[in-house]
Amino acid sequence: MNDFITAMQPQDIVRFTLPRYSELPAMDLYMDQVISSIEGYVSLLIPQNEKTFLTGTMIANYVKQGIVTPPRKKKYNKNHLAYLIVVCLLKHVFSMSQICDLIQAHIDRYPTDVAYDYFCTELEKALREVFSPDSAHGESLAMQVTEESEMVRKAVLSYANYVYIEQYLLFRNNLHK
Repeated sequence: MNDFITAMQPQDIVRFTLPRYSELPAMDLYMDQVISSIEGYVSLLIPQNEKTFLTGTMIANYVKQGIVTPPRKKKYNKNHLAYLIVVCLLKHVFSMSQICDLIQAHIDRYPTDVAYDYFCTELEKALREVFSPDSAHGESLAMQVTEESEMVRKAVLSYANYVYIEQYLLFRNNLHK
């Protein structure tokens, strides 16, 4: 059952951490510095076949769409980096509109630094749960637990979480109408 886990050597993913808000650069950065910083922070999670994880054009589009506030004098601050890290990771699962709504819901309740640090903590915890073969994240109902049965279970769990977020955002949007 652990052939995939063994072959993949997920120790790095299990130990993966994102920089906390206080660890993000204190000085403002230009776009190319932002891109290289973010790619450095999340390189372990970037799919091997993804050639353009984050580009200047993407950042400009995120600014145009209102996902990220415009830079000041072409420089980006900690808030920008925090938003862009969240967007870059969640864009593989959610639409930009959903990501905007998720971020807005969280920062409506918490300051950006608290919201971002919580995101980091929960992401790291989720990666440990998914990539640790002996983690306690619910018992499998498979008659025989195999890599394939675990894959299906995790896919269904991902979908269930996606449905939860969809329903929450729908509820939240209806409240604000």
